[in-house]
Amino acid sequence: MLYLEWKKILIKQKGLLIIGLMVLLKVIMTLQQGYDSNEMINRNPDAYATYMKLFEGKLTEPKEQALKGEYYAVTNANIELDELVQQWKDGSLEKETYEQESAQYYERIKNHAIFLEIYNQYYYVKEDPENRYLMDGRGWETLLSNSLPDFVLLLTLIIVLTPLFCYEYENEMDMLLLSSSKGKYQTGAVKLAIAAILAALITLSFTVIEYVSLAWNVGMDNGKFPLQSLPFFASSAYEITLNQALLLLVFTRMIGAILFAGCICLLSIISKKTIITLFVSSVLVFLPYILFSNKILLYYLPLPSGLLIGTGYLWGTIYNNVLTDQGDIEKIVQFQAIRKEMFLLLMGGYIIEIILIYLYSLKKYAKLILGTRLKYKKWSKSSFTLIFLLISSLIISGCENQDRERDLFTYESDGALKYGETAGYAISLDVEENIITARHIDTEEEILLTREPFIQEEIINTIFIRDGWCYYVTKISDIEGIRIYAINLKDFERKVIYNSVHENSEDFFGLYENTKELFEITTNNSDWEEFNQIYSRVSDLVVNDNYIYYVMNSELVQINRKTDKERIVARGVNDGLSMVYHNGDFYYINYQYRLSVFKEQDDKVQVLDSIYTDNFYIEDSSLHYRSLLDDKKVLIYKLAQ
Repeated sequence: MLYLEWKKILIKQKGLLIIGLMVLLKVIMTLQQGYDSNEMINRNPDAYATYMKLFEGKLTEPKEQALKGEYYAVTNANIELDELVQQWKDGSLEKETYEQESAQYYERIKNHAIFLEIYNQYYYVKEDPENRYLMDGRGWETLLSNSLPDFVLLLTLIIVLTPLFCYEYENEMDMLLLSSSKGKYQTGAVKLAIAAILAALITLSFTVIEYVSLAWNVGMDNGKFPLQSLPFFASSAYEITLNQALLLLVFTRMIGAILFAGCICLLSIISKKTIITLFVSSVLVFLPYILFSNKILLYYLPLPSGLLIGTGYLWGTIYNNVLTDQGDIEKIVQFQAIRKEMFLLLMGGYIIEIILIYLYSLKKYAKLILGTRLKYKKWSKSSFTLIFLLISSLIISGCENQDRERDLFTYESDGALKYGETAGYAISLDVEENIITARHIDTEEEILLTREPFIQEEIINTIFIRDGWCYYVTKISDIEGIRIYAINLKDFERKVIYNSVHENSEDFFGLYENTKELFEITTNNSDWEEFNQIYSRVSDLVVNDNYIYYVMNSELVQINRKTDKERIVARGVNDGLSMVYHNGDFYYINYQYRLSVFKEQDDKVQVLDSIYTDNFYIEDSSLHYRSLLDDKKVLIYKLAQ
């Protein structure tokens, strides 16, 4: 009978097909969502990995001295390089010697921001070096600190387990089964056992998918490190390793899945209708997430919702700092930690609840009164296929081919950051007043383009004028992300063309996508605050039909206007010197004073041979530059057509 029931649910009721499709969907969504990180690490992952290999692990005296030495070298690299450049300009240093000695300073300047991320972690670890280790925790943080439920898993359990009992009721097969004592009890027990086993295995496989994806993307090494090595778990009472925390997470999720499977089976037996079971099961599991998202009550409810997340049981108490009327900082508890004794008590209660639900379901199934059943049309295969195709289309919709047509346009940064002319208007940026004005060239009439008042901390960094449009970028100090606006000079309508500032952390269910955006881990350590990275201003902006380019933190960043995907295409941009965008190519001077170019069509950076300069411009198809190798003479470099 066990074999027949397995065959029925997996083959006849298409359970295996549904699980396969949902696993595929889970893999796609997991790869698309990526992992928790910050902007600095995403901008320079190679440098982060290099530093982490040097300093990873338990904090020792030699390692601490090496960190302090590297910090001094990184923070003074700019000064050292300037002195080296001056010696070379004065003629007291040969070109070969300059290139060799400047390379190490150049690398440290490029990696300055990423090293501060490592140094911040060092200050966190030194507070409790026995229970905190230096490590790349991006994968572990994503897996253990995220409180967003796995919607694909929940839908899989609901869709696969609902037909287990409903199929027989709607086909009136239950009358035949319930006519014998064997059919009453043995069939019901086998079905409930299959539901529990299937729910546990599906949950385990989905967690494995998350783990493998994170291991492939950023690595899941150092599982033997203490849980408190992750700053999010600084106040956690669980003195366990990361591997043990993962096992505890898997255990709680599987308990939740078994409980949810029992609820679905009980609802199926009571309602005898697929549509009712689907609806009530969805409400039963999703409603707590909407009402009690990131609240401690979610983990105390006698429902599977908290268990299916599982991470909250490991968290410490999380506070939110509020400024009082007296100017004092008051800590308000946002999430109260679940004590270890309470966790054991809750797990025992959930196990008892599971036993009672399964026993009651078996009793209810065996003692149903046979009678006429209302017939119900089953979901057609085409309906499910349509839903799956719709979900797939939404995921794939962002994958479009990029237009690689050459952009015939020239922009020079000198003077263009605050002024430009187009469509009969002279556009200017007043940095002190934080406003942009347009003066009609013929009538001298002035129009204030930024008519709506900005929030005080939103500062206009630079403007870019082109083809009847005024583009400008704004930045909020100490907050990650930028906004880019476009103003049409025909009707002066303003619109946002790019926004990476996280203004809303909710998804369509009203749930927080990232717990760490809701709960800010704070510390009173002044050293931590001293070394926290403050994001710089945007120094250049270029916009074409396909891409947006901007320079920040000595990095040239490209944004795909169709997908809003942002990536760094060049590092070491010396944004205090000349920069030119010409026919789709971005010319700039790096920190070694070498002229470099990012070619949009080739999608790569090229260093122009033997051109050392601190100033250049492009006229027609010729690049005029002041040569630092030839007594600062102005030479001409012919550009390829």
